Amino acid sequence: MRQIRYLSCYLLCLLALSSSKLSEVGLDIYEVGHIHEDGSGQFEIAADLTKVEHLIKFASLFTEVTPEVAQKTIKESLAELAKILRNLSGISNVTTTNDVNTLSAKLRFQFNSIKALNEAVCKIYAFIDHPGSTYFKLSRHSFSRADTPNFKQLISHYRDHVKADTQIADLILKNFLNLITYHTAYHFDKKIQKATNKLSSISEDSKTIFLKQPLSDACEQEFSFSNKIFF
Repeated sequence: MRQIRYLSCYLLCLLALSSSKLSEVGLDIYEVGHIHEDGSGQFEIAADLTKVEHLIKFASLFTEVTPEVAQKTIKESLAELAKILRNLSGISNVTTTNDVNTLSAKLRFQFNSIKALNEAVCKIYAFIDHPGSTYFKLSRHSFSRADTPNFKQLISHYRDHVKADTQIADLILKNFLNLITYHTAYHFDKKIQKATNKLSSISEDSKTIFLKQPLSDACEQEFSFSNKIFF
C-alpha cells in the first residue's frame, strides 16, 4: 500500500503549496454502486483531479510533485489496489483506467455478494477505517451505507509524513478538507421510497440515490456517509 500512501501525500503537498488559488481548485471523489436484489453488482471508486491539473507544475517548483510523478503514482496506486482485489473471493472483472491528460482515475469491479463488497471496500479504505468494518447491508426492504468517520484522522496521519515545515503542514490540515467533495451514487433494480440522510437526492426514475458532501464538514462533525434507503 506504499504507493497509495505516497499518492495522498503528493496531493496534500501540491494543494497546500497553492493556497493562493484555493478557491479555484478542488478534488472530486466518486463512490458508485449498482446493487442487485440478490446482493451482487458493480462498484467503482474514482478520483477526478481535473481542477488541480494546472497546479501540479506550480507545485513541482517546491516539491518532487511533477506531472510525471503524479501520473506514475496514480497508475501504480490503482494497479496495487487492483492486484489486492483480484485475490479476494467473490470479486471479479477488476479494471482500472487512468487518464494522464486530466489526472482522473477509476477502479471498477464486480462482486457476487454484499459480503464480498464489504471485504473489497475494506481494502480500498485500509488507511481510513478499521479492518473488518461493515460498510454495506442489504435486506429485502432496505440498503444501508454505514459511516466512515476517520477522514480527519487520516489527514493528520499524512500531515505527519509530509516533508515540509510546520507552516505548510498547518496549511494542509486547515485547507485540504475544504477542497474535496465526496460523491456517492447507488443504483438499484427497484424503486426507492425514501432515505434517512437528509442530503440525499433521488433520480426521476426513483432507482438511483445521490449524496454530495464536502469533506470540510468532517471537521465540524457534520459529514456522514450514514444512509438507509428503503424500497
